[in-house]
Amino acid sequence: MSIYYEVKRLFIFVKKYSNRRTRLDITIETLYMIQKYKKLMISVLFAVLLLAVTVFCIGCNKPEEPLGETVTLEYAAAEHGKIVGETSQTIRKGEDGAPVTAVADDGWIFVTWDDGITTATRQEKNLEYNLIFTARFDKAYNVIYKATDAGYIEGDAEQYVLWTAPSTEVTAVPNEGYEFYCWSDGVKTATRSDIPFKSDFEVTALFKMKEYKVRYILQEGGYFVEGEEEHSIPHGSYTPPIVVAPLPYYKFLGWSDGVTTLYRQEKITADFEVTALFEPLEVPVNYGVYKGGRIEGSTSQSIVCGNDATAVTAIPDEGYEFLGWTDGVKTATRQDTNVKHNIHVKANFAPIGSTQYKVLMVYVTKLQAKDLRSNIGMKDPTEFRYVDVDYTMSEAEWQIYDRITINVGECINDMFDGKVWFVFESYFTKDTVYQDSLQEGWENRYLSYGIEPSWIGELEEDEILNDYDSVMTTFCMNDYDIVPQLHNVAGSAGKKYGYVHTETLLDGFISAGVDPSVVLDERKYKEWWDSYNSLYLHEFTHTCEIWGSLSEQGSDLHGTIAYYSHTQGVDFPEIEMIRLFLLREARVEGVEVGILPDYWSYNAKRREYTIHRVPSIS
Repeated sequence: MSIYYEVKRLFIFVKKYSNRRTRLDITIETLYMIQKYKKLMISVLFAVLLLAVTVFCIGCNKPEEPLGETVTLEYAAAEHGKIVGETSQTIRKGEDGAPVTAVADDGWIFVTWDDGITTATRQEKNLEYNLIFTARFDKAYNVIYKATDAGYIEGDAEQYVLWTAPSTEVTAVPNEGYEFYCWSDGVKTATRSDIPFKSDFEVTALFKMKEYKVRYILQEGGYFVEGEEEHSIPHGSYTPPIVVAPLPYYKFLGWSDGVTTLYRQEKITADFEVTALFEPLEVPVNYGVYKGGRIEGSTSQSIVCGNDATAVTAIPDEGYEFLGWTDGVKTATRQDTNVKHNIHVKANFAPIGSTQYKVLMVYVTKLQAKDLRSNIGMKDPTEFRYVDVDYTMSEAEWQIYDRITINVGECINDMFDGKVWFVFESYFTKDTVYQDSLQEGWENRYLSYGIEPSWIGELEEDEILNDYDSVMTTFCMNDYDIVPQLHNVAGSAGKKYGYVHTETLLDGFISAGVDPSVVLDERKYKEWWDSYNSLYLHEFTHTCEIWGSLSEQGSDLHGTIAYYSHTQGVDFPEIEMIRLFLLREARVEGVEVGILPDYWSYNAKRREYTIHRVPSIS
């Protein structure tokens, strides 16, 4: 602090006397002062010199020594690029330079400035020194990400990408109702970034319409009339029509989502599952006899569907023996369990020691075939079309067939007056019968179809056929409520096996819309049977050639009777044809059966014709 004040006093002194003294006086005074403050002056000069050296040394570390009041700014481009903007600039110190941009040539890409800046456009601020910067470039490729009309690209869809650097990440985004499938180069992830590149690159995002899982579940007691359980439905589309119905002795309650109609169809925009609800009803169970015995136990029962009936026992009268039930059950005591169909059976009894002839009626419950020939509805009977068959026995048919088995047996036994005892039993197939078991041929210019029992696998496997003298397959196409398809199924001639087509027999009963419960009304059923028994018995006798080949001079007995039927007029009763066919002279296991002695004379009074004698067989 003392040096500072001494210097200050010196300058005050000089100023004070500069105007009042001569130049000589001032000089003398100055020298005096210098002499007096010699040490002080030396110290000041040394301090100034030290300050200059320090400033010089600091200046050596700057990029460039500032030149006056301005600085220069230079920008340059390496190979494969250029600088857009003022490449050489002179700027006043402390001010900003003008912006410039590094632009790459085609097929190349800006990488960096030599000072590490990676943005192509730059501007220097508050300049103090001269600066030079160089932009550098490298090989790059055009990368394009595209999408079909079902979606779009999220991110930089078109990029110039350094061959050694990854492209920026993009994502394929589907429109509503669609979902990403894959990229056109097979990549499965919707989001992608690619590296390295060897050429320009283009790829397209592929989408597919969303599909939803649709499932219709059926509780026990229902089935699909139309449609199936599971579907894959595109977004916004409708399911195929779905129609359900209750099985026999079940009641439809509605769907789990509150829909109460059996038919439904919905527009699908998400996974969908719904259940059809059903409730079991009571099933009628009836046990009876034709003659020769009685039933011990409850003969008429109502069982909740799926439950068990109470046991009953067939007890023969004196002089009779129990042979079995008409549905094939062989034990006298029976208890039907898990009852899901109407049961209407009778116990078969026969006189002890009688000659018995056992007949099995096989009822086909399901039949499926494709591309069968049919000429029904064609103007020219020799022409035909191809049709498919998908038949399932209805509950009404089931009940009618139960009774047909019983009634045919009773009628024929009445005709034979005990000379031979016919035992009729029924069997309902459990498996679907397919096309390879269906016979197809021509008959009187019309197509003929038949199923012989020996062609049905489940009967052969269980060796059921061996226990019977004659076996007939009865089946129906169940198409009487739509355009006729496969009518005119004819009988087959054979010693043991045959088949009956029952569509024409059931047509008048079923096509009228008869409810299955009506079939349980014995009075109503009797009216139907009285109308159709002749026809059914004729079909039975024509089909089941019980006595084997009966030809004489190229004409079998049935053909002869048919001839007389046409020539003698329409008043020739069909039931008479049945009697003539069955009640003829023959032997079964050594016992003579056939026409009663006075039968011919009775008929001779009515008509004049001759009947060929039929050779006996044993």
